[in-house]
Formats: sequence, structure tokens, C-alpha cells
Amino acid sequence: METAVGVVVADDGIGLPKGETWPKRGKLGALIAHSLTENAKAEFTVESSVNSGTKVTIVFKRSAAES
Repeated sequence: METAVGVVVADDGIGLPKGETWPKRGKLGALIAHSLTENAKAEFTVESSVNSGTKVTIVFKRSAAES
């Protein structure tokens, strides 16, 4: 069984507007997300709905850290 570590960042704010995705291309968040997925082999999931907040989950697999 592979070990993983997860980080969850969430709020109960207004959420992303309908049809909007995160991270936005060319923004700092996108650069960080891309770096983590490429260099640390992290996996991102983003859940958001209008007036229900946003939840970003980042999962790092142990095997990626060992290589």
C-alpha cells in the first residue's frame, strides 16, 4: 500500500463563479500548482460552487518523494 500525505485548504465563502476554474493560467496560483504537479508529482482536486465555498485538496505520494 502506497503512503500519501494530503493537504486540504477550504473556506465557506462565495466560491468560484459558475464556469470558472482554478487555478487561472498565468497567475501565481497556477504556477505553484504546476510546479507541485510536475516536480512533486502532487495531485490537485478543486471543488467549488457559488455561495458554498471552495475546497482544494493536494495529495503527495510517498513514492514521488523518494525518487
